[in-house]
Amino acid sequence: MPSDYRELSPSEAWSPLPAAEFDAPAARHLLRRLAWGATTEEVAEAVRSGPAAAVAARFERKPEIAKPLVLQKLREDYAAMAQANLDEAERMRRLNQLQEQNRQAAFDWALKWCQLARQPENAAWEKFTLFLCDVFVVGFPKVRVAEQAFHHHELLRDAAKSSHPALAKQVLRSPAMASYLDVSQNRVNQPNENLARELFELFTLGEGNYSENEIKEAARALTGLVHRLGSPTVTFAEFQHDSGEKTIFGQKGRWKPDDVVDLAFRQPAAATFLPREFLKFYLSFETALEKPWLDELARRWKESGHSYAALRSVVFSSRLFYHNQFRGNMIKSPFQFHFGMLTDLGLDPTPIRNETLNLQKNMGQAFFTPPNVRGWVYGKNWINTSTLAARRQLVQTLFGEIREDQLNADDYVDVMSHEAEGGRPLRVTPDQLARAATKGDEELVTLLCDFYLPGPAPDELRAALLGHLKSGPGERPAKVRQIIVTLLQSPLYHLC
Repeated sequence: MPSDYRELSPSEAWSPLPAAEFDAPAARHLLRRLAWGATTEEVAEAVRSGPAAAVAARFERKPEIAKPLVLQKLREDYAAMAQANLDEAERMRRLNQLQEQNRQAAFDWALKWCQLARQPENAAWEKFTLFLCDVFVVGFPKVRVAEQAFHHHELLRDAAKSSHPALAKQVLRSPAMASYLDVSQNRVNQPNENLARELFELFTLGEGNYSENEIKEAARALTGLVHRLGSPTVTFAEFQHDSGEKTIFGQKGRWKPDDVVDLAFRQPAAATFLPREFLKFYLSFETALEKPWLDELARRWKESGHSYAALRSVVFSSRLFYHNQFRGNMIKSPFQFHFGMLTDLGLDPTPIRNETLNLQKNMGQAFFTPPNVRGWVYGKNWINTSTLAARRQLVQTLFGEIREDQLNADDYVDVMSHEAEGGRPLRVTPDQLARAATKGDEELVTLLCDFYLPGPAPDELRAALLGHLKSGPGERPAKVRQIIVTLLQSPLYHLC
C-alpha cells in the first residue's frame, strides 16, 4: 500500500479493501475504531466475515436499556408542583429538591449506560451514539431534567439506521435540546437565534456556510416550537409561529421548522459536513482529508439519501480506512480508554457508581456533560498531566482489590448482585495472571504486545519486558501482572 493516502485517487480511496488485505491486524484496527476493543475471538470472526459483514452485524439491533422508573416519578412531581399554589420560597425549595433528585437519577442512568456500552455486542452501536451526541450536543448541567436527557439520548440511539436529515428534524422536537438552546425564548417578533445558529453551524452545514441573515430568517421559521417544564414533548403551536414569508438560502416562502432542515440539506456544504465530522471521530482528529477525497465520500453519501448506514459501510470497508497512515494514530478518548481496557482485560465496569463515574470524569469525559455546545474536542486535547495521572490510576484500580468492608450498603448490594448474576470479574483475578504465566517468555511477550498495542512493539520495550521476566526472584504471575500494567500505562496503549 502507498505511504500516503493521496497516492490513492479519491475513487480508489473509497473503494472496498481487497479481501486478501483484510487480515488480523486490519480486523483489530476496524474493531478498535468501530467499537472499544478487539478480542481474539472477534478478530477471527471478522476476518472470516469481512469488514462489511462485521460492521453490519453490529448494527442489526438496537441494544435495550430500561428507562429508570424514577424518571416517570420526577415528571409527575414536576406536574404536581406546576399545579400547586405555592409561595415563591416553597416553590424554590421544591425545585431545588427536584433538581438534586434529577442529578442522582442522571448518575444512576450514566452507570447503567456504562454497563450496557461495555458489552461487546453493544459497543459499536453505543459508540456511534456517542458520535451523534457530539453532533447534536446537549449537556445535562444546563438541562437538569434527567428524563429530557434520557429522551434525547434515546432519540440518538434510535437513529443508527436512519438518515441525518430525518434525525435533524426529530432533534428540533427534543425537549432536552429545547432546554439547552433556550427554544422557549424564540417567540414571534422576539426570536432567539440559538437553535437556528446551531442547526446550521453544528448540525448540518458548518461554520462559514450561511449568513447572519439566514440565521435571522431561520429563527423566525423555527418559532412555534413550544416546550413547558416537565413536559416530555415539544409541540408546534401555529398561533405562536411567525407565518410571514422568510428568505433562506435564496428561497422565499412561509417556511416552518422542518422546511429549514430541508433547505439546509439542499446546500452543497450539507454533503461534506457530517462525513468530515465522522472522519474526525473514527479516522483521525489531527489529519483532515484534502478536498477531493472528502468530496468523493460526500458524493457517495449524498446519493444514499444521507444514510448513516451507508456512510458506515463506505468508510469502514474502504482502502483509505485501512491505510497505514491511519493505524495506531488516534488518541483514545476516556470512554475508549476505559471500555477498551475493560474489554482487553475481560472485566465489567464496577457497579460502584462513584468509582466508575469519577474515574471517567477525572480522565476528562463525563457522560452527557460536554464542555460546551461544540461538544468534546478530541485528539491531543485528551492528554494533560492530570488526565494522564487519572488514566494510570484506572490501571492500578483494575489490578487492585475491592474492599467490601469499605463499601456503603447500596454499593455492597450492587457488587454482590453482580457476582450472583454471573457478571464478568470487576478486577483482574489471580487466575487470569496464572493462566498467562504458563506461556514461555518469548511467546508471552509477543502475545501480550500484539494483543494490547495497536502496532509492533519497539525492540527496546520487548527487551525490557523479557528482561523483567528473566530477572531475579519473584513469582511469575506477579511479573506478568507488572508487564501488563506496564503495557497499559505505556504511551502506545493510549493509541488505537
